[in-house]
Order: sequence, then structure tokens, then C-alpha cells
Amino acid sequence: MASADEAKQGALPAAFPLFVKPRWEGTAKGIRPSSRVTSREALVTEVERIVSDYDQPALVEALIPDAEYTVTLIGNAPPQVLPVLQRALECETGIGLHALEASGSLESGGPALDHATTGVLEPALEARLAALSLQVFEVLECRDFVRVDFRLDAAGDPVFLEI
Repeated sequence: MASADEAKQGALPAAFPLFVKPRWEGTAKGIRPSSRVTSREALVTEVERIVSDYDQPALVEALIPDAEYTVTLIGNAPPQVLPVLQRALECETGIGLHALEASGSLESGGPALDHATTGVLEPALEARLAALSLQVFEVLECRDFVRVDFRLDAAGDPVFLEI
């Protein structure tokens, strides 16, 4: 959604809750607890914040409900897949704790947020995430180093988030 007007009247990509972040940033830039929106009014407010603070369109996407995993690949021909890591999620918003910490949206010295790792990283899931990460690496013609992020949907299937 490029503007607050689109957020007010445009079609939604999914049912609430939705997740709002800057379109052209990475490493959690612009993500804060308010990035998880549960109403049209909150969506408009978040889109306005992103457009104003980052001078770019907001990306609005479904908030995938379950566990979050990161897969790192290094090298080429073929890349080496490192062990999969599960990300801790802040309990109230479901946003990755790493994103809230990295974005500076947590008060320094403030109380720790309640967080959890909601998934179980079974060998079959780790193998599936590794295979999907290799596919993403190849399709996007990556080189040298990438980190591929996934969340599990309600059915337990991996959903590619970003690279």
C-alpha cells in the first residue's frame, strides 16, 4: 500500500491481523509492536508512519501465525546450508523478538518482553527448510551469503518471508 488513502479504502491482502513494514528496508528497520495491526484504523496509522518516517511505500502482508525460522547459506556451487535457527516471538504481538530489539523499538534498560519459541524443530522440518532455502538461493541467483526467513502457517507449512 503506497499511501494512507489505499490503506483506508483498498483491498486487504488477508484478514486481520496484518503486518506493516517499510517496503525497501531490511534487518527489522521500521518494525515495532504497532507493526501488527488488527483494524483498518490501526492499518492507516501504521501506513502513515511508514510513509512519513521512511519516505517509501508500506508493505502490508498477512501475519503468519506460527513459529519463525532462519536458514543461513554460505558459499557457492553449491552453497552450504548452516543449521536452522528458530526465532523467539514476542508473546503479545507475535513479532520476532530480534526485530523489535534490532529496530530499537524496545526501551534500553526496560523490562524484558515476554517471548517464546512456539515451534518444534524436528529433523524433517529442518530438512524441508534447508531444501526450500536452496531453492530460493538458486531461483534468486544469490551468491556468497544469504539468510532466508520462514514462518509456519496454521497447517504447519513453511511460508517464505524474505531473504
